[in-house]
Amino acid sequence: LGVPRDRLLGLSTFAFLPPGEGSAAVETSIHSALERNETWSEETEIVRADGTRRIVESSITPMRGPDGATIGRIGVM
Repeated sequence: LGVPRDRLLGLSTFAFLPPGEGSAAVETSIHSALERNETWSEETEIVRADGTRRIVESSITPMRGPDGATIGRIGVM
């Protein structure tokens, strides 16, 4: 991703999506899955810190507390 490790924590997947119509569709897909408390996983195009574009496998899953309630999300690219 071209971003120092200490700056990655807390960044949203959306920070790496290129601008445009395709990214809007990806954002809609992610929000839809997360609203249903489901894992989202797809190949997506990202923009690295140096401006280069890559296709990566991305996954975002709800992080649950002891009672099963969603307390956050974990994303992996």
